[in-house]
Amino acid sequence: MTDPSPHIPASPEAGNPNIKNQAMIVWGLYLASIVVGITALVGVVLAYIWRADAANSVYADHFAKQITTFWITLIAVVISIPLMLIGVGFLTLFAAVVYFLVISVLGIVRANEGRPYDRPL
Repeated sequence: MTDPSPHIPASPEAGNPNIKNQAMIVWGLYLASIVVGITALVGVVLAYIWRADAANSVYADHFAKQITTFWITLIAVVISIPLMLIGVGFLTLFAAVVYFLVISVLGIVRANEGRPYDRPL
């Protein structure tokens, strides 16, 4: 018999007591990128580096979500730039920024609570 629920280890940190702080740092860098854009790039690089440390912990989902969020937002922004010529780009850019903010705020709340980040977009 298989368990349909995802496996969540007994210890959220799974051997790395700093992993929660690392996940929070990346989410914080994402939020700071609304003012200073380069911090999102720093955040995704750190997420790639730290995700191996998060294996078998609830924070593994956070690092996967951080990486996915960065790339989805970057693609949306790149698509929005030429669309600005016909006026639609402003709406898609706004939607990308709202998506980025909502995912980042939810991520920091869930990381603070020690909960995994559910995978859907």
